[in-house]
Amino acid sequence: MKLFLSLLTFFTLIVATSFSQNPDGAIPLVSFTTVQTASYTIPPTNGSTIITSVLVRIWGGGGDGKGNGNNRYGGGGGSFVTFVIPKSRLDISRSLTITVGGNEVSSVVVHNTSPTVTFIANAGITVNKGASITNPNVNYTQFFSYSGGEGSYPTPDNNLNGAGGGSGKLNFAGGDAAAYIAGAGQTATFGTGGTGGSGSNVGLFPGGGGSGSAFGAIGAVYIYDFSTGALPVTLSSFTAKQTTDNNVSLAWITSSESVNKGFSIERQEDGSGKFQSLGFIASKAEGGNSQTTLAYSFKDVTAKNGTNMYRLVQEDLDGKKTYSEVRVVKLNGQSVSMVFPNPSNGAVNISRTADGKKMNIQVIDQSGSIIRQLSNITDANYKLNIQKSGVYSIKMTYPETGEQSIQRIVVQK
Repeated sequence: MKLFLSLLTFFTLIVATSFSQNPDGAIPLVSFTTVQTASYTIPPTNGSTIITSVLVRIWGGGGDGKGNGNNRYGGGGGSFVTFVIPKSRLDISRSLTITVGGNEVSSVVVHNTSPTVTFIANAGITVNKGASITNPNVNYTQFFSYSGGEGSYPTPDNNLNGAGGGSGKLNFAGGDAAAYIAGAGQTATFGTGGTGGSGSNVGLFPGGGGSGSAFGAIGAVYIYDFSTGALPVTLSSFTAKQTTDNNVSLAWITSSESVNKGFSIERQEDGSGKFQSLGFIASKAEGGNSQTTLAYSFKDVTAKNGTNMYRLVQEDLDGKKTYSEVRVVKLNGQSVSMVFPNPSNGAVNISRTADGKKMNIQVIDQSGSIIRQLSNITDANYKLNIQKSGVYSIKMTYPETGEQSIQRIVVQK
């Protein structure tokens, strides 16, 4: 490794706080937040894991607030760049040169291949935002660039300073300042511009623009091991179940998401041999990135009798698709009934297929005696009341088809 020991020690100390500001499924390797220029060699392994790709995120410096007299301009926010160096490029060279921009200075990552490839997160300057860039090399994947926000002009009539623009965000441009209100960054404490008005406030790290006579925040470079974080979504569960109205309910939970656009729901009917799209559910994660549990659901109201196979097609913001395992639900057209809650305080709900069939209900106690009997019920949701505590069987019969269902319920008064 080419990094000096003193710098390496400093980086180790700041990783815990700095990386906590950047939630992602990838594993932190190192961050550069104060040095102007340093060399870094991507190690071959991260513990027992072989590093086959890395994720790089860069923020440019924020613009300074400037001007004459009591009314000064706000600075623009620095831009944000993110990309992945894949295995094919790491096999050529694992050496990087890192330049962290101060206020009004761009941050630069140079991958020392032959020829070299340079990625720049542009700095903001007074009022003007740091601009986004295009991918300098298509071999670098999951590339995105977002501009910073614009700083605002002073308001001489009110003797107020302009505010700073926010730095570029994960999948969004930085917020523009409005009058003396600062532009938004990734969070309220990360990349937001300085508030204007009667005072001057520095921009928040990384890359927030300053207000009044205050400085913009410095830039930053973060590098992650993306070898084990390459999957854009961690799917905790995926279920498909028949509902009481003979449809199919799909539910899935994610524990983490990265650059996730959303999910297409696909179904293959019995004998068709081909999956067809039923709909699309957009990611609930802000900007497609999350490290919290998110729950999704979809109801298929067009499923036909027989075997129905379902899968999710997860799509990245850059168009890459990943397929889930297949779930199978077999519909037979029979009525489905559900008795709840269980245990009950005596108020019992019977929910069933809304098919208009007549249903007979018997409430049977533990001795086998029928304590209540109802006939020709057509309601999809029917409520009955059981007066005494005990264990009961609810027998539901469809005389027109011969279908029968028995469910046990506990009543606790």
